[in-house]
Amino acid sequence: MKKATKSKKSTIFSLKKSQQILKNQIITNEHPGSILMDFNMLLDYIGDKGMQTGGKYGFFPMGKLAEVNSKLTHTIQLSSKRPQQKAFPHIHGLYLLLRSTGITYLNMIGKKRYLLIDEMTLESWNSLNLTEQYFTLLEAWLLQGNKELIQESHKGFPSHMAKCSMFFEHFYKDNFFIPAQKKDEFQYFPGWYNIALLQMFGFIRVKTSQQHIDTFWLIDQIQGTDFGKVMIPFLKADIFERVFISKSIWGKKFQFGEWQSLLHPYFPEWNNNLIMKEPEFQEGEYIFKVSLYSVWRRIGISGNLELEALSDAILKAFDFDDDHLYQFTYKNRKGISVEVYAPQFDEDPSTTEVRIGEMGLNPGDTFVYLYDFGDQGEFSLILEKIDENNKEISTPVLLESYGESPEQYECDDDYFEFE
Repeated sequence: MKKATKSKKSTIFSLKKSQQILKNQIITNEHPGSILMDFNMLLDYIGDKGMQTGGKYGFFPMGKLAEVNSKLTHTIQLSSKRPQQKAFPHIHGLYLLLRSTGITYLNMIGKKRYLLIDEMTLESWNSLNLTEQYFTLLEAWLLQGNKELIQESHKGFPSHMAKCSMFFEHFYKDNFFIPAQKKDEFQYFPGWYNIALLQMFGFIRVKTSQQHIDTFWLIDQIQGTDFGKVMIPFLKADIFERVFISKSIWGKKFQFGEWQSLLHPYFPEWNNNLIMKEPEFQEGEYIFKVSLYSVWRRIGISGNLELEALSDAILKAFDFDDDHLYQFTYKNRKGISVEVYAPQFDEDPSTTEVRIGEMGLNPGDTFVYLYDFGDQGEFSLILEKIDENNKEISTPVLLESYGESPEQYECDDDYFEFE
């Protein structure tokens, strides 16, 4: 009987070979990919004054995309006159990293939204060596890169690794993958921005088509690098063990350095990690405009009070009974939705545990108060002002009212919609 022979195209490495590939990989500004060069270029581009953003999601404005694209290592040639950020996968992927590292954040200045650099987190970033910066960005993508930041999803653990791992199966037996040249080929699997990040991290090489194209990145060929063919299954196995065996990822507040002990034997230069700035407690009177369709109330409340007190103040202002469950949903400093539950829920965090002043809110921020899960009374809140001079306020105050409160149980369709 003939022994099975390994295909000449096979690129599945032995354990010894895989370990050697990792040990031989040196991290520089340009190797194994361009991610550090491109990311630091964007930080310099945003600068000390920040950048006014476009659209409701706080993305790069359309007028800046072509200029930013021209500064990247891998450029995309588009003839569309008004392409959106997601039409530039490398910019879209880098934006995910900018937000998920916490180095940048969105804030309202007047009536305009800006992407600003957090100086304390940037100082921590600049103190890291190139190896530490590279793996900070890798964790920011695969462990902390919530897709909500780029409006791909609203909640849940990042699925980038699962998608990239399945995509990488193309390269475990054959070196090259030739796409079918269809616009939607990579839109959802693994996602255009994931293709761009795989390229910038040095996990794949991409040959771009020279054909004229109007609206999207056209690819002729993709090749998996040896580094990528080792790293992707290596990290996938670690995530699988954490999630499905020890379940140590679910509900955990991440700090950078999750993979440090795993990869330190191969990259001994990795000794320090990025320290993200935590929101500081902000005292004062918080002025909220609370709206239920065309009816609104303006409420002042101390930052020292918990969200439970804000719930009580809203119900009192609208003359509602307090006999139903509720939850607040707001976005944290990184732009990820956080749900805070009524104390009757067996869920954390509870509204009795979260003080308003520790939420990291800024004037102009909006969030949602969902009351009565049966009738779905959804109130929208906007923080109009924080009066730092009024720190002595002890109880919520109804400052202004507009419109008659709707009947709580006999509402017409102007206020609630029922299925």
